[in-house]
Amino acid sequence: SKQVDEPMLQGAATIVVLTGLLAAHSFTRPYIAAEVDALDFAGLCGSIFYVLAGILFYPSITVKAQGSLCHGEDVLSSEPFCTKDRAVKDVVSVVTLVAVSATLAISGGIALFFVREERLSRRSA
Repeated sequence: SKQVDEPMLQGAATIVVLTGLLAAHSFTRPYIAAEVDALDFAGLCGSIFYVLAGILFYPSITVKAQGSLCHGEDVLSSEPFCTKDRAVKDVVSVVTLVAVSATLAISGGIALFFVREERLSRRSA
């Protein structure tokens, strides 16, 4: 069997799977608390947007670098437009990393809140 080594195809397949999961989640609403359902829905939407950003920004972000592969030891990697493209990619990567980290922290906080609430309600019952 041949390996799938095409990032665009992998990204598209990921979006199809995540969209299916989003549809299944919307149909079943698996959590008792509506807040957790909304949080999971937002997480799935965020994952879809993350993959879309990866597809849109591959292999280049800036207009001048479109159609050029500006990575590795490529001859073009020393061109000014490749340097700017890498700088923009670094900024987008940091912003995305911060956003994903914040989402994980908020999700973890909400999950801990509900666990504590559940423990308190069991103790009082």
